[in-house]
Amino acid sequence: MPYILELPPDADLKLRQRASRRHMTPEEYLQAKMLGWLRPRLGANTRITPEEKEIIDALNAQLSRGLWERIYDLQEKARGGATEEERGELLKLLEQTEQWNVRRLTEVMKMARKRNMHMTTFMHINKIGHHPVAEEIAQRYRLLD
Repeated sequence: MPYILELPPDADLKLRQRASRRHMTPEEYLQAKMLGWLRPRLGANTRITPEEKEIIDALNAQLSRGLWERIYDLQEKARGGATEEERGELLKLLEQTEQWNVRRLTEVMKMARKRNMHMTTFMHINKIGHHPVAEEIAQRYRLLD
């Protein structure tokens, strides 16, 4: 059911900034927040099952800490003049992570569809974000907020 919400300019700006940091539209962000607040009324259907958690954990295990560290090292080198070989290696590794992301998001989308939920809302409620190791390493490089 659609709702109309009027916000003062400063609140609208904060809403847009928070949504942007999570790669969501303001509408998706508000929906996820509202569903989070109403979670007790939504029941267990919104929560990830142990079997689904195993699927996500198995996908996360496919990409090692060493791979993520190498990607960020090569990205740093690329900013300062990497060799052709290093740039080729970086592209190959980035392609690998993109293929992984497609598999992971496909699985998450299936999980959300089973619940008739928007994927970003499902991810927000279940705290499914970036690959945990990638996020940790990126924080070191200050690539994520």
